[in-house]
Amino acid sequence: DNIQVEIFARFMEEYYTNNDLLYYLYVRSTIETELIHSRHLHWVDVAGTRRTANPRPTTLTWRQANNIALAVYGSSNDQRYQKILTSLDSCTEVGDDGEQYLGIPEFLKV
Repeated sequence: DNIQVEIFARFMEEYYTNNDLLYYLYVRSTIETELIHSRHLHWVDVAGTRRTANPRPTTLTWRQANNIALAVYGSSNDQRYQKILTSLDSCTEVGDDGEQYLGIPEFLKV
């Protein structure tokens, strides 16, 4: 199952409302802002010879996900913030570096 296709299909089927679309786009924009601030969308030096763009990241660290949830809900005391963190916790995987990661599409689906 491709989560991105599923989300797109639901918007096309008008399963989600226009307000849902605005919220989705706002959260997506917040994710992009967080990735820019954490330098995941900046240019990098490849083998010291030329500069090229990083491929678009497909995962978030737990810290990035937390920062995004705080930006969207404004307070760690907000019940929606608490609920989303609980939901996101079940979507995380531990990387080789021991850090928790989750996919951006999974974050958007929650």
